[in-house]
Amino acid sequence: MSKDAIIGSSMWNNPPEEDIKYLDKALKAYSVMIQQKLMDARKSDQLALILTGTNETDNDLAEDSSSYQNIVVAKEFQSIDMSFIRYINDPNLELGNQEADCIDAIVVATDMLIKKTKGKKFTRKIYLLTDANGPVNMDGFTDIVGEMKALEIQLTVIGFGFHTEEELETMESLEQEMSRCQQSQLAMYKLVKEVDGQVLPINEALQILSHFRSKTVRQVTTFRGNLSIGKSIQIPIFMYTQSTQRTLPTAKKGSAISMQSEEIKDKTMEVLRNTSYFTKDEASDVVEKEQLVKAYRYGKTLVPFNESEEKAMSLETSKGLEIIGFVPVTEIDRESFMGSTYAVTCHPEIVEAQVSLSSFIHAMFEKDACAIARYVRHDNASPKLVCLMPHIKAEKECLIMNILPFSEDVRRFTFPGLPKEEMTAEQSNAFDEWMGSMDLMTAARDEDGDPMELFKPRDTYNVAYQAVYQAIQERVLHPDKPLKELDEELIKHISPLESKKAAESAFTLHNLYKLEMVEKEEAPAARIFASNDFEELEKSLEGVRPGDVTEKSLADSISAEISSVGTADPIGDFNSMINNRKRDLVSKAIKEMSEMIIKIVNESFGDQMYAKACECVVALRKGSVQEQEWEEFNNYLGKLKSSFKGSKRRDGFWQVIKAKEISLISSIECGSSSISPEEKSKFLEDEIETAAPVEEAKDEQEDDDMVDLFIDDDHGDHPFCVCYLLGLE
Repeated sequence: MSKDAIIGSSMWNNPPEEDIKYLDKALKAYSVMIQQKLMDARKSDQLALILTGTNETDNDLAEDSSSYQNIVVAKEFQSIDMSFIRYINDPNLELGNQEADCIDAIVVATDMLIKKTKGKKFTRKIYLLTDANGPVNMDGFTDIVGEMKALEIQLTVIGFGFHTEEELETMESLEQEMSRCQQSQLAMYKLVKEVDGQVLPINEALQILSHFRSKTVRQVTTFRGNLSIGKSIQIPIFMYTQSTQRTLPTAKKGSAISMQSEEIKDKTMEVLRNTSYFTKDEASDVVEKEQLVKAYRYGKTLVPFNESEEKAMSLETSKGLEIIGFVPVTEIDRESFMGSTYAVTCHPEIVEAQVSLSSFIHAMFEKDACAIARYVRHDNASPKLVCLMPHIKAEKECLIMNILPFSEDVRRFTFPGLPKEEMTAEQSNAFDEWMGSMDLMTAARDEDGDPMELFKPRDTYNVAYQAVYQAIQERVLHPDKPLKELDEELIKHISPLESKKAAESAFTLHNLYKLEMVEKEEAPAARIFASNDFEELEKSLEGVRPGDVTEKSLADSISAEISSVGTADPIGDFNSMINNRKRDLVSKAIKEMSEMIIKIVNESFGDQMYAKACECVVALRKGSVQEQEWEEFNNYLGKLKSSFKGSKRRDGFWQVIKAKEISLISSIECGSSSISPEEKSKFLEDEIETAAPVEEAKDEQEDDDMVDLFIDDDHGDHPFCVCYLLGLE
């Protein structure tokens, strides 16, 4: 938690050599500081704003003293939000042009911190933005320093037009005449030195503030337990998150009605979410949350589980970190690491734990080994497979833990090999030179001009995060204006480095390999897997010898094209056929689906398969509407009614059709249909005799659907069909 006070002093005197007014720079620095705090602040962090040099006076200390004049507490301590930026950017805000003592402003800020935080654990900071052009009263200087040290207040002075401390101290030692501004600046240097603060010139401060900073996160343990080595060794450990992905802020849903309304005061735009559940069959029936159960898919079926069954199916585990074994570090593939990285340390208050863990870490380091362990964060949590690597630095020793994948987590891809062509020595040297010209280990320069590493992970920030907050701030201040382009500092961090040497090396590679753009050829149409003509299939196999057979899976062969409706997945086969854009299989699909429905109903044991047959009727009707085949479907539905309604064995199927209200296709669904909506609604009740009844199928053994694809009525079973199934083309 932190309490920060920002003191802004009106800076009207601007040296002629400065292109930008001090006040404009101060406002920019203030806005960037607020933006950084909005990005990084925790909910408990608070901020206050104090203005000096104002025409009015408004602070607690001025009420009992003639000092502390022209100082206004613009904002008391409160949570950090966009109101701070709105306040300072208000065009009607009067900053004033009076003189004020900056030391008095620091005392006012210190008094506010005492009243707000005394006896509480807070980080206290004061930021003073000033040109030190006002008077400075050094009375009580020692008391001020003592109070600030007692509260451990961190003071940062951002100076405008400040001389260096060495220059001012030299002038003082030589007893040279100093202007009031120089005297004030020297007083600031003395105060900062006494309280271990810092003075930053405004240009340096803006440069520091414009650099990206990672969010300061409070150090919190994610796991406290024992590291188990065998059954006899238990080392108390603490675990902390070392690195984890920081996600971009998510947008909340707001009310556009509230935003546009002029009658609502103190608009929050917040909306309340109310979720209701309805049954899929009856949309009007509301299902209460207490009546919901979890269900898992098993094929196309939802299998429900209540709470007790859900608990029974969960794996019972115990909290802990248990060593399974050790492997050489070289056997661990870093590309397999999953999720966040954790640091495992010993219990800070148990000396035995510190000695034990340190010995364990050094032993692993000397053996160049890492440990494989089973990690369970809390009781009944899913176990994870992790690796523990020794990490030894001068300031700390710990184990670095990364999560390893299980077999189900790994995706094993195979890729075709590259063509094996010999590379000339000239080409090899050109590649070496090109890669060397882009070496990041020497791409940057330090203060002395020596080469240094560029894009270190700890110094490389996600510019997208700061760009989001920059856009949000712009929208708050200017809701009706288009967003500005990204700041130059952001663009610089996301732009590739310009290297003349790398460009020359790339040009050399281009000339050596004669690289040209190759247009991608369109892939030929896939060969139709199953031919209805046996002779055509036999011709395609001419000249094929048994030794030429290659391995080819059945699934790969079938996936070429669906050409008939089978019993395994009739709906999927039917939809694939009517959506086929290479061949017109609509009529065939409708005919075979119609026959398949009759077959399913007649071979059903009681009403066991009625639901599946009914789903097929629905799919057939939907496809008929899609393909404008309304007449064929209507005739077929009439046959179903004539055959099954009132039947001793299969009347139950017609009752299912009736319950689902599957009726004729009317002119509303297909414009060319001759069936009116009234005829459609009466169909399920009226008797019709126009269609001949469907004969019930005789009880015959069902042939395998896959074999049927290869059997011709004239030729019977043919061995070549089986060969093709195994992979002949």
